Amino acid sequence: MNWLIYAMIYLGSALMVYNIYSYVRYAGHLQEKDDWGKERNILYIPIFLLVLFLLGYLAVGFFGKPDLIISGILFGGSIFVFIVFKLLEFITARVQKNEHLEAKLIAAEESSKLKSQFLSIVSHEMRTPMNGIIGLNYLALKNPDLPAVTRRQLDKIGENADHLKALIDNILDMTDFDEGKVDLKQDTFSLISLLNDINLLIRGQCIGKGLNYSYAVVGKLDDYYVGDKGKVRQILLSLLGNAVKYTPAPGNVSFTAEQIPSDMNTRRLRFTVSDTGIGIDEDYMEKIFTAFSREHNALTDTYGGIGLSLALTKKIASLMDGTIEVSSEKNVGSTFTVTISLGKSERKAEPQENFRQIDPAAEQKTEQKLSESEQEGPGSTVPDNTEPEAVQPVPDETAAEPETENPETENRDSVTDPSEPVPAENTQKGLRVLIAEDIDLNAEILADLLEMEDISSERAENGEIAVRMFRENPENYYDAVLMDLRMPVMDGFDAARNIRALDRSDAASIPIIALTANASHEDRQNVIEAGMDSHLTKPVDSELLFETLNRLIRRSRETV
Repeated sequence: MNWLIYAMIYLGSALMVYNIYSYVRYAGHLQEKDDWGKERNILYIPIFLLVLFLLGYLAVGFFGKPDLIISGILFGGSIFVFIVFKLLEFITARVQKNEHLEAKLIAAEESSKLKSQFLSIVSHEMRTPMNGIIGLNYLALKNPDLPAVTRRQLDKIGENADHLKALIDNILDMTDFDEGKVDLKQDTFSLISLLNDINLLIRGQCIGKGLNYSYAVVGKLDDYYVGDKGKVRQILLSLLGNAVKYTPAPGNVSFTAEQIPSDMNTRRLRFTVSDTGIGIDEDYMEKIFTAFSREHNALTDTYGGIGLSLALTKKIASLMDGTIEVSSEKNVGSTFTVTISLGKSERKAEPQENFRQIDPAAEQKTEQKLSESEQEGPGSTVPDNTEPEAVQPVPDETAAEPETENPETENRDSVTDPSEPVPAENTQKGLRVLIAEDIDLNAEILADLLEMEDISSERAENGEIAVRMFRENPENYYDAVLMDLRMPVMDGFDAARNIRALDRSDAASIPIIALTANASHEDRQNVIEAGMDSHLTKPVDSELLFETLNRLIRRSRETV
């Protein structure tokens, strides 16, 4: 029995030596990780106590007469210290791991903020020269004496500039989605009218590429829906644009729209886009909706793109409580089917307006004539004797909206939707607009665009000058303000706030339109908070600019 007693005592002593050694290393590790200062002395107390325990073990073993109970207690004490120490190491490791993860999270959030700032700056810097390119190109195309070759070259410049603008918009949209900054508008709009506009655009692209294009509405669509018209347009143009892009001539692109069964307050829409293009590899199908993914380099070299449009399309569809599916066969073609939800609207179309869908045979003749017209040159004309067949009423976008249907349009604190219908009566002739713009070329392009519509303009080089010019001129001297956001001395946000704060009747009602290269979600929110009425991005879309001016000026006059 004595051998067991002394075995437990000396094994306990050995284990205590190991505990002391392990704790010394542990304390040194803690001192390396943190700046303890004078508090580091507390780490030496357990070492002192463990050494005393060890000396006690040895004293009992060499000089005492231990029995089985005492030796068991001493051995158990060493095991207890060992277990407690291991638990302490485990807890410390978990705490340090959590601190490391928290530090990584903070670093990731900071990196995300820096990325957003970087994209905002890059967007602004790229949009500014693009505004000059697209604006000057638009003005040049207005010259009726341009040679046909020069006009075609300018058209190509415009197409490539629009393509670059779309790439920048996609990158910013993806950033907004990643940061959870995308909100859906709830406006009342005509889907049939939207489809008409899209069909005109896609049909023109197909004619130019030598493709056959077909479109059909399955069943009956409502006259109006409630939702985000811009996002619906983005989905459809993305799918149809890819179909045209990846379908070599001669090929076919088809598009169908239908309303499927849904509940009383929601309308489910299904859109199908099919093509006879190059198709998609089966191995790539799993990655097709992943951001920045592309099938392979050969495709990239031939067709270009950065792999964002389909990823954005899926995110937008999901935001609209929808889905997107794809079926494809290599070198045969692809079919994309997207389903989204829109709100029900009680608004009805004017009975005298009709949606006209061209008979396929007549459509083919028209396309052939258009193709011949392009070959003959811009000065040639081809008579169109085809009589389209009325299929479904088209909603009158200019009809008065019931006040209870969309009250946001009457709220000064909200930014108006640029896609809102434009009143039939044009109020632009003889207007005077204040342009707040620090870049000479941008100001010159804006002034020329306004002059084409008989709108006079005056320029302020920064926000402070804009406020002074507005204050020093009589009331109602200016009909609207086009406000750049990034300007020296005083930016557009402060300038808008100062104008709204002036003690004069027109300060609260004059339309202030943010016309800027800043296109992020935060910029739009800041525009609202600064009291501006609308947010239009550069490069300037002249038609959208005039529509917005017309609508806001009419609203301002009606309010007064």
